[in-house]
Amino acid sequence: MGAVYRARDTRLGRIVAIKVLRPEIADAERKRRFFNEARAASALNHPNIAAVYDVDAHEGSDFIVMEHVAGRSLDRVIAGRPLPLGDALRYGVQIAAALAAAHEAGIIHRDLKPGNILITDDGRVKVVDFGLAKLPDAHPASPAAPTEAWNAAAPQTEEGAILGTVAYMSPEQAEGKPVDARSDVFSFGAVLYEMLTGRRPFDGDSRTSTLASIVNSEPAPISEMAPAIPREVQRLVYRCLRKQPERRVQTAADLKLALEDLKEDSDSGQLAPAAPKPPRRRSRRTPLIGAAGVLGIAIAAIAAVLLWRGHEALSPRSTPLTSAPGAEDYPAFSPDGNRVAYSWSGDRQDNYDIYVQVAPGDRPLRLTSDPAPDTQPVWSPDGRQIAFYRGGPWPGTWVIGALGGPERKVAEGVMPGAWSPDGTELIVTDQRVISAVPVNSGEARQLTFPQAEYIDSQPALSPDGQYLAFVRTHGLGTSLSDIYRVDFPTAGRGSVPVRLTSVRALILGLSWTADSREIVFSSVYTGAPSLWRVHAFGAGEPRPLEGVGPDAVHPSVSPQRGRLVYATRVLDTNLWSVPAASDGHRITGFDTSAAAIITTANRQDRFPQYSPDGTRLMFVSDRSGMDQIWVSNTDGSNAAQLTSFGGASPSYWPRWSPDGWRIVFTARPGDNVDVYMVNAPGSGLHRVTDAPGNELWPDWSAGGNWIFYSTFRNGQEQIWKAPAEGGGEHRTITTGGGAYMPRSAPGGKYVYFLRRGNTDLWRVPVDGGREERVLAGVDWEYAPWGDGVCYLDPQTKQLKFYDVVAGKLTAAAAPIPKTASSGIAVSPDGRTVVFTRADRVEGDLVTIENFR
Repeated sequence: MGAVYRARDTRLGRIVAIKVLRPEIADAERKRRFFNEARAASALNHPNIAAVYDVDAHEGSDFIVMEHVAGRSLDRVIAGRPLPLGDALRYGVQIAAALAAAHEAGIIHRDLKPGNILITDDGRVKVVDFGLAKLPDAHPASPAAPTEAWNAAAPQTEEGAILGTVAYMSPEQAEGKPVDARSDVFSFGAVLYEMLTGRRPFDGDSRTSTLASIVNSEPAPISEMAPAIPREVQRLVYRCLRKQPERRVQTAADLKLALEDLKEDSDSGQLAPAAPKPPRRRSRRTPLIGAAGVLGIAIAAIAAVLLWRGHEALSPRSTPLTSAPGAEDYPAFSPDGNRVAYSWSGDRQDNYDIYVQVAPGDRPLRLTSDPAPDTQPVWSPDGRQIAFYRGGPWPGTWVIGALGGPERKVAEGVMPGAWSPDGTELIVTDQRVISAVPVNSGEARQLTFPQAEYIDSQPALSPDGQYLAFVRTHGLGTSLSDIYRVDFPTAGRGSVPVRLTSVRALILGLSWTADSREIVFSSVYTGAPSLWRVHAFGAGEPRPLEGVGPDAVHPSVSPQRGRLVYATRVLDTNLWSVPAASDGHRITGFDTSAAAIITTANRQDRFPQYSPDGTRLMFVSDRSGMDQIWVSNTDGSNAAQLTSFGGASPSYWPRWSPDGWRIVFTARPGDNVDVYMVNAPGSGLHRVTDAPGNELWPDWSAGGNWIFYSTFRNGQEQIWKAPAEGGGEHRTITTGGGAYMPRSAPGGKYVYFLRRGNTDLWRVPVDGGREERVLAGVDWEYAPWGDGVCYLDPQTKQLKFYDVVAGKLTAAAAPIPKTASSGIAVSPDGRTVVFTRADRVEGDLVTIENFR
């Protein structure tokens, strides 16, 4: 609707561009849009948006004076050919930056396309043409503008009006619906798609067909036109081009950050090209139907019969299903065996969400995008819904459509395991008992009734709907687990579960075989996690699953088609240190920017503690193949294994005596977890507790005379104490129940502890008495020191120190990334805090075809 001239500003001596509204088309609507562009652009001051210097009228002609951009429009730069990846990412970062600035000012462009993006001769981006922009509700008038034209109302878009360039519209724009900033994100995705492929994602034969394609169709896969484009880049494009606004990248600012990360990885060579897919074998068609056609049909029929007869002889075959960065976990087959839902930590490995994968190499469908972690998806019997667990501050079970859409919370504080056969109930666990909760409304019913010290979890329903399998663990914080089975229709009070295994080891997922006769599960009772199978009826020891290596977890067997999928898990945790400032009684600051790694064993090092003299570190590590206690210098050097038990039992929770001569810890060489004591050099091993049940989380009293621990006894979990030298009576010091992880307070007057069902820190006098809450928001990562407690906030991931005496809280300025829930330690002088960090968390999904 205008002509653009190159001109010279004689007052300031600069080259400018003058955009003139052609008089022959200058009706009221076009005038409004013309000055709308001036109003929008003049409100923005950003290096990637062409600046507006002035707006005026002369002899009946309205014009805008703009920044002159020496270069070409992006559509001319593309010219039907894909751009180099580096150029596309460089331009994309700048375009996203321009959109972020506009959106922050409340302005939506609504006509983003390559023709409205200028590329300067030195590679800078300038976004232009805000004529269709949607402005904030109120705008100040400008005295520099022609009064009549400028003060006319900005273009008002009624619902149903379609504005913009068709090929780059968002679906809501194409349907004439109200739009917000996410509409520009969709248009950006179309522009980035074109930069990478040289083609528009939606380009029909007519305006109508293009609009229909935008609303109803997906663009051709980028991999078909540009197979070398990294999958991470492709995923970002697809996230921008999602039909539903709530499932796209939500802000241009987030988009800019994602592109900057991709560009940085690309420039450094860390962004690998996508592996090319094997070419599809095309069938040869022939118009001949006579004898050759009949013969072909006969051959095909014979082949089908032979294939059917030979099905029993087909060997299992492993196929990678995913290969994305980060960790993919908790796979679950759909009822028809064609799709797999799973949890993935994302391109940046910063949060778990639910995805659905159809075939290897295909682009997964992302279902959730909440900041809280989403895991453990479970398909409904009809394949239309997926239940999943959402963590965070308000955990619980949610339900979402299998193709996305609105989410709905079904139950608080529980994890899903299966759906009832009719789809009306979800079988869930609160990490204590297993229950069935209605999907829509109604009362929950309890299905298992474990004894007080036992925990029931990981429910799995047999395909025929007759039996419920689950994992029963002897005490939270232990790995003493086995698989049980109960009749599902009659499950509840009075039904007695049948024990199927005697592995007494950590179990990481279980699934029924399609014939409802066996159970496949992951267990570590021979070392690293691997897959096993056990008969659900009758006797028999578990048998290893052939063709499956170590680190296999969370199996899922397809009810159809003879397929199994599992996740591989690689976890490398190390000890890290952070300098702290202290005055001898309290910690007054943390320097998280100076965090430094201590151990680098490429295994799992965790649960650190300083020696009383501050010269050594003690920690738990699986360097020898099973968790044992190790001791090293404070810099991680000269590490030596302290405990062994002949490799038959893991050791946990080590605590140094105040004099530095002895260590208490927990181990399970027999049926129960007990507290043991050993001299610091590793000699003089003896057992401290030998009562039935599990004794956990030991610690010394400040004077070294008592050992505190937690255990289930008399139907409740309480904190107990025992004489360190043995021979005396063990007695409880708490009465409130649910008490665990005792830690002696400096000074010897109190014992801190945690309580089930919340994240509150409590304390009780060492001889028992009144139990009082000290602080909210504390988990396993806490360590008493000086006048208070140092801890890692489970929500914000900030190191904090709470001065119990003064009631004052000191927090680190920045969170610590990748922290693992594995304890922290404070040096005796209060100048160093050691924590556990998950430096490498990886996992992929693998399918086994022809599984029987």
